[in-house]
Amino acid sequence: MEQIKIDGSRWLAERARPLMGTALQKKPTRTYIQLSQGTPDLPTPKHAIEAVEEYLRGGTVYYTFHDGMPELREAIASTLAQENDLDSDPAKEIIVTAGEQEAMFVTLFGTFNEGDEVIVTDPRYRVYDSVIEMCGGKVVSVPVDIPSAFWMDPEAIEVAVTERTRAILIVSPDHPSGSIQPRHVLEMIGDVAKRNDLLIYSDELYERFAFDGVRHVSTSSIPGLKERTITLNGFSKAYAMTGWRVGYMCVPEGMKPAMTAIKHATSICASALSQVAALAILNGPPELLHAMMTQWSVRHDYLYQRLEAMGVPTPG
Repeated sequence: MEQIKIDGSRWLAERARPLMGTALQKKPTRTYIQLSQGTPDLPTPKHAIEAVEEYLRGGTVYYTFHDGMPELREAIASTLAQENDLDSDPAKEIIVTAGEQEAMFVTLFGTFNEGDEVIVTDPRYRVYDSVIEMCGGKVVSVPVDIPSAFWMDPEAIEVAVTERTRAILIVSPDHPSGSIQPRHVLEMIGDVAKRNDLLIYSDELYERFAFDGVRHVSTSSIPGLKERTITLNGFSKAYAMTGWRVGYMCVPEGMKPAMTAIKHATSICASALSQVAALAILNGPPELLHAMMTQWSVRHDYLYQRLEAMGVPTPG
């Protein structure tokens, strides 16, 4: 039988052309730097890769527990306690996921009913909109702006609450604004959540990207909020592991069985190799992570200096 050959790049280009107009035919006259994605360009720490190589030499790669390797959950809980002032039970409150994006889906799918609403900021990471809508929910946006350093407004959030409101989404440090919500703002948002019996989704994926002495605060570490807060985090950004797809969620104890069932139905378990790499990161030498953050700090300072030199306003 004659083998049929398909030029994949030509096939894609032909189908993209009607959407792109003449853009595919023209060469750009300027070079642009993509700033819309949080994609680190530093290499994944070498000791994580070496740990995976050693694991592979064992000859078998099986499913792990649906909620993740016990030793990784214990390491995550230990890190949360040391760095975030957040006490958590690795057996009852930690679930390892295939990236923080899966944690986001499991959280929303597991806590939403048709027609429920979630209060978010504007601007925001728009992928949340898609997942909320897929789960039958509705996005209710509350604007944040430059004069307030993109801090969330607890009074505006309270005004936005309706009888269908299910949760408040906090992304801190935020994507795309970079804003870090200070403790007193989180406390006031927590008061709104308690008065209205709401959940809080706390996306803390960029927690290590705090500069100029500003400190990230985990929402769940604030007294009285842990029992209503689902913390979402992962290894993609701070550890340059976007392609490894390993994240985690810290949930109120009673929620874990249902959340784990949804996680199992979605992907069974996070990649065993990625979990081994993540464990090596948490148990590895902290000097390498400090060196990475030093690189980010240098770039942060350089970017601000160039923006200021061009007369571009920079909040914060």
